[in-house]
Formats: sequence, structure tokens, C-alpha cells
Amino acid sequence: MLNTGLEKKKNRNAAGIKRMILLFSSFVALFLLLSVRSKADSNYTPVQAVIPFYCENTESLMKISYIITLNGISENAPLPNISQMTLAGGESGNFLVNVSEPGTYIYRLSQQKGNVKYALYDDKEYDVYLYVTNYKEKELIYSLSVVQANGDVKPDEVVFINKMSKASEDTQERDSSKRDEPSKSDSGGNSTENPTENNLTPGSLIAGKTGENNYVYIGLYIGSIFALLVGAIIYVVVKKHRKADASNIETE
Repeated sequence: MLNTGLEKKKNRNAAGIKRMILLFSSFVALFLLLSVRSKADSNYTPVQAVIPFYCENTESLMKISYIITLNGISENAPLPNISQMTLAGGESGNFLVNVSEPGTYIYRLSQQKGNVKYALYDDKEYDVYLYVTNYKEKELIYSLSVVQANGDVKPDEVVFINKMSKASEDTQERDSSKRDEPSKSDSGGNSTENPTENNLTPGSLIAGKTGENNYVYIGLYIGSIFALLVGAIIYVVVKKHRKADASNIETE
């Protein structure tokens, strides 16, 4: 009887062990099956999505560069090949994203503010919705939908427009006017201005326009006139004396 009870107990233990092994094997088989199926389902031909944008040309003498960035908002959004691009005004850009799974991916397209003085950087942001679906057995196709960030307004085009402030425009106009003014002196340093245009008299031309030498020129001018007067007086006196001497000689 004792031996029979021990044998039954051993048989029950062995059966329990077999059931545990069978249950564990079933879980392992199910896990492997799901893994293989998931891997098979994700074996799609990747598709490359193109996200375009445009940078408006700045109406200014000063050129402003655009630094445009694309960042994923949704957690599962694949990273773009390049997340930042620098373009000049009047240029277009395209961000490329390789996608290998169907789904909806959201990105934020925006401009990084620069440091050019007087520049007014466009602070608009766009939310880009990338929809990827299974087209055929293993092929993927995509479509894009763009709205203004934190809203549902669809823009006519994805464009960034930088401008210059009014203060900068006035400064540039003044600088441009100064550069366009003709030189007031020729290569020899002589003035090319017409004296009559500045209402200058002959006396002022001799005296000069500015500087400490004005008094010297004035003195020379007055001295020259005085010398001429003295010379004329001496000439007249000498001539009279000569006539008087000649008259005396004739009377004798």
C-alpha cells in the first residue's frame, strides 16, 4: 500500500511537470510566431517623402539668409535625412524623410532666428502631416497636409518671408546717396566747383573759402592794390617834375 501511494504521487508530480513544460513551450511558440509575423508585416519597400518650402527674396540691399529646421512632433516620426538647411532669399528647399512603415507622422517646420541688425525674421511655423499607407502588397505611398502651427488654417504655399525694418531702409538710402555723390576734387586736388554757383566774388576767390590763410591772402590783395596806387602816384609826380624841368630849360 505504501509503495502504491508513493508511485501515484510520483506520477502526479511527473504529470504536473509535463504540463508546465507544455505550457511554457506553447508561450515560446506563440511569441516566436508573433515576432516572425510582425517582422514579415514590417518588410515594406521604404518610400522617400519630400517636404518642400520656399524662402522669399528680401527687398533690401542687405541679403538675409534663412535657416529652416524640420523637427518631429510625434514620437514615432522618422528623422529627416537633414534636419536643418541654410538658404538665400529666392531659393527653394526640400526636406527628405525615408519611411518604412505605414502611419501618420507629424513634423514642425520653422525658421531659426538670425542675428542680422534691423532684420525682421519670419516667425511663422507650419505643422506637416505625413500620411503613409500600404499601396500594394509591400509598396508604400505618402501624402502631405500642411497647416499653420497650432491651428487648422491651410496656407496657399509654405513660404518664409524675411524683411528689413524701416530704420534699416533709411540708413541704407543715406549710405547709397553718399556713395553716389560725385567727388568735389579732381585727381590733382584742385576744386572742380564753379565759383559762380556758390556766389563767390573775385575778392573771396583770392581770399579763399576757409582756413587760416584767408588773412594772408587778404593782406596780399590789399598790399598789391596799395603798391599799385603808390607806384601810380610816384609815376605822376616824377612825370610832373620832368615837365617842369623841361619848361625851365626852354625859358632859359
